[in-house]
Amino acid sequence: MCQDFKGAIFGIWGTSQKKLPAYIRYSKCTGKEREMYRQRLVFIQSVSIFLYLLVISYFNVKFQEHAVASFSPYPYFVFGQLAYVPVGMVLALQQFLHFLRGGGKVRLRKNVWILMILPALYLLLVPFFLPINTLLPMFLVTNIAVPPVLQVVFGYGLIISFHKK
Repeated sequence: MCQDFKGAIFGIWGTSQKKLPAYIRYSKCTGKEREMYRQRLVFIQSVSIFLYLLVISYFNVKFQEHAVASFSPYPYFVFGQLAYVPVGMVLALQQFLHFLRGGGKVRLRKNVWILMILPALYLLLVPFFLPINTLLPMFLVTNIAVPPVLQVVFGYGLIISFHKK
């Protein structure tokens, strides 16, 4: 029989004794039951990303309308540079749950910060918020396809950069 592991999130607030929904519990099983849990988690990730993209699309239109009406594009720029960061965080949900279950001291993966997070943050902030010249070619900085990808990489990197030893 499979033992249910009540996640570390709920143990903190003292609710680990209650029966948690199946999508929150992590099953310490092998084989078919563990694979079914992963499939449910991937389904929940997919649905949440789809719903989040719908919400983002709505707010994007509202910020565009506000920018045109008020001649103030700054809120639209901020929204545009940060809107897709949670998508990367949701993609790293399985690693986050694994991180919560592990024991030990929390460590920071410096290589993830140096190779993923800082370059993504640099490319997201320099064109709009920091008044310094960029070190990269302008076609890379001003390309409209680059910021959403960098935002997802930044959100994913934030989650996977922490581990326990």
